[in-house]
Amino acid sequence: MYDAASDGRFEGAASIVSGDIASALCAPLEHQGERLGVIYANTRGTTSAFTQDDRELLVALGGPSAIASKNAQQVREITSTQLATIFALSKLAEKLARQPKYTETIDSAYVEDVYAAAPLHDIGKVDIPDRILQKPGKLTPE
Repeated sequence: MYDAASDGRFEGAASIVSGDIASALCAPLEHQGERLGVIYANTRGTTSAFTQDDRELLVALGGPSAIASKNAQQVREITSTQLATIFALSKLAEKLARQPKYTETIDSAYVEDVYAAAPLHDIGKVDIPDRILQKPGKLTPE
């Protein structure tokens, strides 16, 4: 905690000078050793505006914020992968529809159904034990 306006490290820093930043406080956003960013707060015109409590609060917010950020990143990645898979399945169905063997089975409605149902294909597996899902060979009544 210090006076950003008089800190030599910020001398000539356009954002500090033009924004009239007098006090600045930041804390890292880290998740499992990976630095994802920072939480940043500043004041204009008021030097030494932040207290030790402010610093502790910002640091305390850093952990949950980093987890939320990482979760959002993973959701984006999973969604992107899922959409690519769905798109590929739809394209495959469209190509198969042009083959004589499948022309009566695969039509545009079928392709749309594949596209709509693909995200749901794993839901039925939720309560099925791995020993069954990963069983080699055909399933038997037992």
